[in-house]
Amino acid sequence: MLDTRIEYDTLSKVYDFYTSGDDYDAWFTIVTDIARKHGVTEGRVWDVGTGTGKIASRFATAGWKVFATDLSEGMLEVARKRTAGLDVQFSLQDARTQSMLCNANLATAIDGVFNHMLTAADAAAAATNIAAGLCDGGLLIFDVNTEKSYRGFFSSTSVVKSNTFFCVTEPVGEQSFQPGGTSELEITIFETASDQVIRRTTRQIQRHHTLAEVLDFLGKSGLQFQEVYGLRIDGTLDLGYDENLHGKAIYVACKMVNQSTEGR
Repeated sequence: MLDTRIEYDTLSKVYDFYTSGDDYDAWFTIVTDIARKHGVTEGRVWDVGTGTGKIASRFATAGWKVFATDLSEGMLEVARKRTAGLDVQFSLQDARTQSMLCNANLATAIDGVFNHMLTAADAAAAATNIAAGLCDGGLLIFDVNTEKSYRGFFSSTSVVKSNTFFCVTEPVGEQSFQPGGTSELEITIFETASDQVIRRTTRQIQRHHTLAEVLDFLGKSGLQFQEVYGLRIDGTLDLGYDENLHGKAIYVACKMVNQSTEGR
């Protein structure tokens, strides 16, 4: 069984390079536009699975009070450097087992955080812990990869290179993807340093979550589903999603007002 913490520690040094093709300005715009639609425009945000802090830094720059967590110390080390001078509180933690009790107006789990939850129990535990960190009426916005992504990127070999790094991503074993199933990738990193080539290998296992599974773990967490969007490969955002058209599904859930305290 792979240890996600160790795998991302290995990847952390090259993660920004590895994801250089991802448009985090666009991600930030999508998330804040959706939050605004639901009446959340400022306040406290908890960035779950913050990685190297690309989303957290944008929230902090926009004036939000930011709490950011990740299970990889290597990723957090990069994130702290990125956000130096900004108001971001980092914590090393796993959303499956810990909550950040920050009374957040908004929580984000962007770029496949929930796809690393390999069981329904793990997904429900993470959603429950996130719910505990939200204020009443707070929003959770998160994405999951679709069948299109797992039958495309996760089933093919890709290469990213620069003057210093060379990364090869390829599927592990025979890929016979099924909805609700898992996919495994191996990422081989070659780094040129002091006339030497350093080779490191890391693996990722992700699980596809169907709409029914997402609604189930949200219900178990006490969060109420609001809507789901589909994100196309070209960046187009549609209300509703199609597993074979969109690369990601973006979910919005809300922590309902505690009836026992309402009106006090």
